[in-house]
Amino acid sequence: MLNGGSSSGKSGIARCLQAILPDPWLAVGDDMLIEAMPASMQASEAGIEFAADGTVSVGPEYRALRPCHRR
Repeated sequence: MLNGGSSSGKSGIARCLQAILPDPWLAVGDDMLIEAMPASMQASEAGIEFAADGTVSVGPEYRALRPCHRR
């Protein structure tokens, strides 16, 4: 997850990472990610939480959705 203010270069970094990483990765904005998740995961420590200070906490239900955590 890339975190930063507006126009701080997150999209450019994501594109560069996609170009150099050996496995394919999707670049998805946090607003799209949140809209795609069930409501229960948006308001639970088991899902994903975005704090006002920019801290992102992910729980076991969120990790189960990500294939890289199943290896």
